[in-house]
Amino acid sequence: MPHADIVLFCLPVNPHHEVVQQIAPLMKKTCLCVSNAKGLDETGKTAAQIFSENLAMHQSYALWPHDFRRNPGGSLCFWPIGLP
Repeated sequence: MPHADIVLFCLPVNPHHEVVQQIAPLMKKTCLCVSNAKGLDETGKTAAQIFSENLAMHQSYALWPHDFRRNPGGSLCFWPIGLP
């Protein structure tokens, strides 16, 4: 985990909070967290809200496939929504 460039959260949104809290201290500062979860957890929060509230300010995160957008050149790109 300390050497990972990307951590993929391929799980329902409900366990995100617990998993993020357990692994956040182990991640390097440049690691990107990506979730494919949709919907809300038991407290009504999205994966993006859980990342925002539980990751360090410098930690980047994104949702997939929910945050693919067209860049100014028109090609499809991955849009990291939690960049500092």
